[in-house]
Amino acid sequence: MASRVDFAVSVTAIFTHVTGEGQANTDSISSDIGKRLGASGSVSGPAYAGTVLSNINVTTATTLVAASSGTKMVYIRNRALTDAGVVSTATLTVLVDLEGIAVLNPGEAMILPGFGSANSAGIVKGTSSSGTLSVEVADID
Repeated sequence: MASRVDFAVSVTAIFTHVTGEGQANTDSISSDIGKRLGASGSVSGPAYAGTVLSNINVTTATTLVAASSGTKMVYIRNRALTDAGVVSTATLTVLVDLEGIAVLNPGEAMILPGFGSANSAGIVKGTSSSGTLSVEVADID
């Protein structure tokens, strides 16, 4: 079992400079934010009980994690695959207690850090925009 789980998130606004005469376009950090935004953290300690990693087939309001007060973090990724392993363009709507909180495009992921302590009654569900979607979920206790 792992001693801890590290996580990070970053956001960078990019502006593409379009060039002419057959030259390649170039990217730079956009001036509206002017820098990369990011942070990181870790889950550990004497109460850390491990991680359960699952691939769950999602249709409509399918339970991904039934959080408890021991849930320290939830990781969710739209695998961009159907339950049969075929590439999918379906989006995944993530719901907490049936309230939509995010829409993940194919290949996108999210974390809910401190989930159990902030919302011990929370149930995380997912709904596919089309057909059955394979979703990777880690319940970190």
